[in-house]
Amino acid sequence: MIYLYYMDKKTIILFGTGVLTNSWKPIINAINSVEIENIISTLDEANSYLTRVVYLLRYYTANNESSEITELNNLIFRIKKEIIFQLNLFVSKDKFIVQDEFENIIDTYNLNDENSFFITTNWDNYIETKFKIHSNNILYLHGNITNNFIYLPSEVSFDLFRKDEEKIHFMLAHNQLMEKLKHAETFILYGISLDPLDAELLQTLNGGLSQSNKLKHIVIVDPNFDIIKNRLNLIIELNILNKIVFTDFLKNYYK
Repeated sequence: MIYLYYMDKKTIILFGTGVLTNSWKPIINAINSVEIENIISTLDEANSYLTRVVYLLRYYTANNESSEITELNNLIFRIKKEIIFQLNLFVSKDKFIVQDEFENIIDTYNLNDENSFFITTNWDNYIETKFKIHSNNILYLHGNITNNFIYLPSEVSFDLFRKDEEKIHFMLAHNQLMEKLKHAETFILYGISLDPLDAELLQTLNGGLSQSNKLKHIVIVDPNFDIIKNRLNLIIELNILNKIVFTDFLKNYYK
């Protein structure tokens, strides 16, 4: 049966932190255990803090300021280590709460290892464990807690401060996403805002979707359906876009 995990799948689902109601709680806990001067309490504050730390490391690396680079690398190492610890804690103690709509998506489209491939920007493996997804049938685009490679918000795969081993790992993951999308007939997005600042994800989706000759259906599970649909319109070639039917899952399912 192992061959099933390497076959091209008709349905691809890409999901983010929106699948869990409390996805950022362990991240906030991790930051507060490392950064004792500034107490973080919200998702926005956590994102702001982490993106600023990444910016500073990127800036000092570009200017070759070794003492600052060492200090920030140590800080980021501690943050990532604590994030991994907190996420493992939440997974092992079953503290995460899955959104009802995600379970509805699984049931509605009969998503399973045989007909679907799962891709996530999340770091935890809670969904993989809860829904019994085979580890070869899920791609962690931004790393995960089992391999200790994780992206912080605003990082990209080819950042100058990243080790070569990490660069290769993340670039291969993005290439795999593009390859999977080329052969998909249905593409489901759940809890993925396609933030304009996440240029790497947008370009990776562009690379896969614009080479697809089978894609017929895109399902968006998000209250901001029109915004996400318009963002997809900008990255899909017109000749392919004209063949695609978009579905607002929340509107259709709960009408």
